[in-house]
Amino acid sequence: MSAALRLPTVGSLRDFAAIRARPLRFIVDTWRAHGDLVWVRFGGRRVLLANHPRHVQHVLVRDANRYSKATRGQALLVHILGRGLLTSSGDFWKRQRRIAQPAFRRAVIAGFAETMRTATLDLVADLRANPGPINLNEVMSRLTLRIAGETLFSQDISARGDTVGENLSHLVEDFTRLGTHPLPGWERFPTPKNLAFNRALQELDRVVFEIIRQRRSEAPVADLLGLFMAAVDDDDGSGMTDQQLRDEVLTMLLAGHETTASAMTWTLMLLSQHPAIARRLYTEVSALPPERAWEAPYVKQVVEESMRLYPPAWIISRRAEQDTELDGALIPTGTSVYLTTYAAHRHPDFWDNPEGFDPDRFAPDRPRPAPGAYLPFGGGGRKCIGNHFAMMEARIILSILVRHFSVALGAGQIVRPQASVTLRPAGGLWAEMRVR
Repeated sequence: MSAALRLPTVGSLRDFAAIRARPLRFIVDTWRAHGDLVWVRFGGRRVLLANHPRHVQHVLVRDANRYSKATRGQALLVHILGRGLLTSSGDFWKRQRRIAQPAFRRAVIAGFAETMRTATLDLVADLRANPGPINLNEVMSRLTLRIAGETLFSQDISARGDTVGENLSHLVEDFTRLGTHPLPGWERFPTPKNLAFNRALQELDRVVFEIIRQRRSEAPVADLLGLFMAAVDDDDGSGMTDQQLRDEVLTMLLAGHETTASAMTWTLMLLSQHPAIARRLYTEVSALPPERAWEAPYVKQVVEESMRLYPPAWIISRRAEQDTELDGALIPTGTSVYLTTYAAHRHPDFWDNPEGFDPDRFAPDRPRPAPGAYLPFGGGGRKCIGNHFAMMEARIILSILVRHFSVALGAGQIVRPQASVTLRPAGGLWAEMRVR
């Protein structure tokens, strides 16, 4: 191993509160002030921020066998989601991925398009009947939760008195507080906030297990839960237990609906700020039959560029399981390495005018981004299994909403990304959907 490169170290006890309160701002300020690789004192430990696309490629692909997902944030996700595809590892993860893969074939996913269209058209009718300002993030969360429920369970769980949505939102909003606490496992301490957090999780468990038990006694249904229940491991013929089903279902509910809701919220905001792009998108969508409008290439380009600027998976964490090297810097065993997708998506070495909103970056005749420079669904062998599902859902929702409405943001809002499980607009995002 070569001589270790000395890296800047930032952070202090005074900075710790700032890191917890606004982690994204701290990361971006640190990157711009100190460069692509920076040690950060975080509570009583040091972690490494890695911001360059080659760091992403190194950790997730080239040296992926030297790193694990055993980080603080991962431990909190395991507490919430159990051992689903997002959180499991090793042979168990490979088995679960093998069993679940058939449910995410493109032909299967295509069968959910009409469910997505119907849910979005119902939202269009509701917005027309009830004009006025709306909280975009809240409305998009409700829509994607309905789609998640109908594709997973063949039922609209968003209609359950909003308890499912409220409990999911509670988990998301509290994630940063718990994940950045200096004491490991703080979520298990019986403080009032933690008790409320765990009650929300227990209520979600109750709903999901109730649905699973009911479905065990019924004829098979061709939704995602039905496909999970019918799938077996080719090696030993076993299927998923109720607990494994719960873990995969809750993973899809939390990660699936939350990431798409976030992506759609930011996309609509960006269109409101760039009327020329919004007009071009409307023109291309309107030129196609409604049921095929989502296939317009420019719809995909707009979604991809929006997820470049506001990637739902804004950071990826890994733990070094052996002494290794990253760009000449020695990374001791046990180090937590944070790959900042948000920074990689803005890195000036790879993106012209990186802060600009330019969907033509993703035009079919343009080269695809360099490895590690664009990873809205993660990268390497752990890339999100539901990426095609999420992209189809986002494109269908966007094509329908743009066909019926233009978006005008409420005046005087200060829009600030809130970094939690995903990037949300802090305090919501208020807008008016103006009928075309």
